[in-house]
Amino acid sequence: AALSGVFSSLQYGLVTVGKLAANATEVPGVPDERFDALGCWMGLFGVSAVGCTLLVWAAVSVWEASRGRRAPGLQWRVMAVPGAGAGIFWSIANLFGTLAVLRGGNAVVIAQINAFSLIVSGLWGLLWYREIRGRPAAYWVVAACFTLAMTMLLGLEKGK
Repeated sequence: AALSGVFSSLQYGLVTVGKLAANATEVPGVPDERFDALGCWMGLFGVSAVGCTLLVWAAVSVWEASRGRRAPGLQWRVMAVPGAGAGIFWSIANLFGTLAVLRGGNAVVIAQINAFSLIVSGLWGLLWYREIRGRPAAYWVVAACFTLAMTMLLGLEKGK
């Protein structure tokens, strides 16, 4: 979780630095070049994720083979629909998160993304898994409403 936070911050920090650098480099006689949030680096991220996953799988397979055990399966039936769906939806969310950061800035948008992710995952646990009921569920709803209100107020503060 800590590394996820660090890498997420690095990603959006690099996006912000890239945008600032692209806007600061005006060369006379050269057409204006804008930072492309939908550029090839998004595709490179996906290809790299697949490559790293296959590399780890290959390393584990070699390790297991050296011990005389069977290599782990790729679980194609599991990964075909649910795995691909999760990856596609995560990628879309990441793309829209990046576009939101470019528009609203790191300080506000990252806090809003994290707050909404927390609320949605809590709702999923409350409604689908029924993890809590009764009075604790009511307390959770109050806390979620408070979080939502504060997140919206933070967004309004940015507009000033």
